[in-house]
Amino acid sequence: MMRNGLMRVLLTVSLVITIPAAGAAQDGGPGPEGERWDLVAYGVDGLGPVPWNIDAALLLEDGVASGSTGCDRFSGDYELSAETLSFADALDVTREACVGGAAAVEAGYLAALPQVVTWAIVDEQLQLADATGSVILVFEQPVVGLTASDIAGLVAVLDNQRADLERLDDRLDRVGIGKLRDRIKALEAQVDELKAVPAATTNKTAGRFNASENVLLDAIPSKIRQTCTPRRDQNPSGTVAAVQCAPPTATVRDMAYYLMEGSDAMDVWQQRMDENGVKDRDRSCTNGKAGLTVFTGGYFASGCYINDDSRASLRYVVPAWDNCGTLKAGGKRVDSPVLYVAVLGPNDDLAKLANWADPKADARPTSLYQRQRANDACTAPPPM
Repeated sequence: MMRNGLMRVLLTVSLVITIPAAGAAQDGGPGPEGERWDLVAYGVDGLGPVPWNIDAALLLEDGVASGSTGCDRFSGDYELSAETLSFADALDVTREACVGGAAAVEAGYLAALPQVVTWAIVDEQLQLADATGSVILVFEQPVVGLTASDIAGLVAVLDNQRADLERLDDRLDRVGIGKLRDRIKALEAQVDELKAVPAATTNKTAGRFNASENVLLDAIPSKIRQTCTPRRDQNPSGTVAAVQCAPPTATVRDMAYYLMEGSDAMDVWQQRMDENGVKDRDRSCTNGKAGLTVFTGGYFASGCYINDDSRASLRYVVPAWDNCGTLKAGGKRVDSPVLYVAVLGPNDDLAKLANWADPKADARPTSLYQRQRANDACTAPPPM
């Protein structure tokens, strides 16, 4: 469970590093733009390491600097030459409730950025220095794509797998069904595969989000967001962006969030309901029976069923905002934008799954509404 940066303490032995006189990359290599850089050390009064489980990063692209402080996301303008680099004094920063180590890293990172004057790439590290020549920020490119959120997601998956094994083993003792024995063997094999994944073969881009995925990420509740990774394969027709999440609860196995146009999302939702024979509009998932509710005027729909693997599945569609027209995600115009959410449980308990993932209580995308409203005529978002 070690990623690039897990041993950051060993990589920042000196408290003060002096930037070489030539600010360019060593051996005429590429500059700092166009690639994600992970923060490994920071400090205006002497460098200190970034804890391994805090993901703070920087991306320089087309005059816009963006990234994460380890808690919040930020963006702002920058100017770059062969030797110099400067950032805008005022950066746009989200306002999460940062505490502990994440709050300390954020404070030091944001304090150092405006003081940057020069840059250099030395031994594959991006080193940013102040006017005195002292390095105040040190970055590295990820060697592997396992971020802290990736690790948290894997841990959650493993915990759910173990819970599955315990429940299935208990059912074997009580009912003795051979089919359940086969399922236990399959789950054990999946756990072994997860444990055996070599770090060197992990996809380098696994922890990155593109512009469209970041729009979607802003709409996901904060208690889930840190467990999410991009989902770019096997998505429903009409998907603009998607992420896969592993909530830290035994009630939910995993969740997928899709940004789609309202009509596309409703088509996909209705197809899933039809495929699983869900027709009764008078029942809901909360009573433990498969059912569905529909509110077509606002693209609100919810439905649940037990799939072929004896797992509860809940799917719902909620509008990204009310009466606001369109948004742009990664350069693509999305009409009547909605979230299509698919939630999978570890067993067939529909009631518990629905109670945990109730979209009315937890998944209203307020931040997406506030950030991406189409024009000044947009109304205020409804209360959560």
